Amino acid sequence: MTSNDSNANRSQPFVDVGMDDRSRPIAERGAVMAAKRPLSPHLGSYRLPLTAILSISHRVSGVFLVAGMLVLVVCLMAGAAGSAPYARIHAFLNGVLGQAFIWAWLYALFFHLCHGVRHLVWDTGNGFSREHQNIAAYLELAISLLFSLMVFLATCFLWS
Repeated sequence: MTSNDSNANRSQPFVDVGMDDRSRPIAERGAVMAAKRPLSPHLGSYRLPLTAILSISHRVSGVFLVAGMLVLVVCLMAGAAGSAPYARIHAFLNGVLGQAFIWAWLYALFFHLCHGVRHLVWDTGNGFSREHQNIAAYLELAISLLFSLMVFLATCFLWS
């Protein structure tokens, strides 16, 4: 086989790309492999089950709880620093943005608590069937909303 025959074969498309096909340039091997790779739809076209969404939300709520703890530390430091810094923090927390943060933080707290209780039930070896998981997911959402509503109503009646 001459070098011209080798170059002629290289310009023709190959059907099979195997581990022993090291005679082709790397770019050509990658292009052929990419053409043979199966296409998969984007993650956005899949519908995640509720339990997967709640699992992701549990992690996000944990991060949000840490952010809330940092805000609490800032509030405590402002209170220790004197009346002027405390007045600024108090004014922010009484504003719309501060109140939204507080209520979102409280809901994240209750949601994280309910999801943690769900994991404790799983630790006993119960609730692994699909029906139980879906029921527990809806219960988790309902109870966390109920706890948040109870705190909201308690603050309305106690501080109004």
